[in-house]
Amino acid sequence: ILFATLFFAFQWREFCKTMPNLRHKNKFASAVVAHPEQLQFFVPIILVTVMLALKTTVGIITFSWGVEGALIVFFALAVKERSFLHAGFGLLLLCIGKVLAMDMWRLDLRHQVIAFIGVGLAACAVSFLYIRFSHNLRQSP
Repeated sequence: ILFATLFFAFQWREFCKTMPNLRHKNKFASAVVAHPEQLQFFVPIILVTVMLALKTTVGIITFSWGVEGALIVFFALAVKERSFLHAGFGLLLLCIGKVLAMDMWRLDLRHQVIAFIGVGLAACAVSFLYIRFSHNLRQSP
């Protein structure tokens, strides 16, 4: 439900750009008022990430975080928001680190090969999309 409110948060951000007198003395309050989409994006993402860690089995956590990270990257490229893109890349980097540091020692050889191929394909796909659409991010305000 919180993620669905991003539509209104982006509209509020555009409205706040036209109102320069909405500055507050408190820097945090000023940032929340000027950029409500940041709060409306990161709170649900953190909640979903923690929920996936608590509710899924040990072998599925990395996969579910990888899917979540890829979806975040796709969404960030669609809305042209650099901070969202950094969050998606960070989650994918967490998945790569978890595969290398923890999951490889628990899996047998066949599952290790599948995990490496899956992580490699996901990293290549996301890097290709970033290279292809990064010019859109640089042009965004």
